Amino acid sequence: HLLKDQKHLILEANGEVGGRIRGFKHESLPWKSLGVDLGAEIVHLENSFIHKLSEEKGWLTRELFTWAQGDGEHPEDHTLGLALYSFADPKNSRQPPTILRHDDKTRKEINHVNELLWGIEELDPKKLKNDYSLLQYLHDNGVENKEAIELAENGFANTLCARLSTLSLKDTITLGRKWSEQGGGDFRLDKGMSHVIRFLKKGLNIKTNSPVTSIDYSNKNHILITDAHGTQYKTKKVVVAVPITLLKTEIKESIRFYPELSPAKRNAIQLIRMENAIKIVMVFDACFWPKDLHGMICVGSFLPEIWFDMPDRVGREVEYKKPRQKKKKKKK
Repeated sequence: HLLKDQKHLILEANGEVGGRIRGFKHESLPWKSLGVDLGAEIVHLENSFIHKLSEEKGWLTRELFTWAQGDGEHPEDHTLGLALYSFADPKNSRQPPTILRHDDKTRKEINHVNELLWGIEELDPKKLKNDYSLLQYLHDNGVENKEAIELAENGFANTLCARLSTLSLKDTITLGRKWSEQGGGDFRLDKGMSHVIRFLKKGLNIKTNSPVTSIDYSNKNHILITDAHGTQYKTKKVVVAVPITLLKTEIKESIRFYPELSPAKRNAIQLIRMENAIKIVMVFDACFWPKDLHGMICVGSFLPEIWFDMPDRVGREVEYKKPRQKKKKKKK
């Protein structure tokens, strides 16, 4: 987005631009003209770049109700929609799951774990003598119920693409604070995230199907880039924006650097994890769930989280502030 007025070349490994953002359209979908996002779908944070871009361009955006998703935020406006919890017994598949509303107060252990997760950002990381996992934090605060732990696992840790046992409490506190500082909130574009990609790639010099295999920066005068086809490119500067897994040396498809990156950078790359994710899209002929239902966390199911959408879309339409029109100067 910032390179449009500069001379540059973008090397894209895949045949399409967008990475894990990809739209899909099919006759079976109720909203044929809009399609569905196969990858990234939700715009997080009111002050994020994409949300501000949507406001600038006037793209139709809807705010979602994310109580059940455990995003670390306690939504005060309950009129946005409905969220549910589903508790199934994996040992008895014939037994219907127990369904609870987000505002149900009958399960004290569920309310307790929610309050702990929502209150994380209020903790002071400097007062923690030692860092430990979010799982240990829940145990230390009296959360022992297996369903409550799985609820936190599927609704909170899963949202962060991690596990409770691997999430650092200090890092989670920092993330929660930044979330609030950036305005919070979850949003969905009516035209999907691929619409953002189509806008951003306009006017850019992009070469697809060109995965980079090596970057040689040993020469002071230029950097030499080589792709999988053996094509080489000379440049003065390089911006590397690939998944962290492609920088790990043990991966066959990883990018090789000459000379090697510094030990500090290599160590940081090895410490950062990027897990796989699976997204399943299911389309039904009729709506058998509440029309204002936005999301559900599932315990005892192979699906940890379920998001819902409708042909006329789910969520409250965001009313952007109209930009002030500049007054035309009167000709003398």
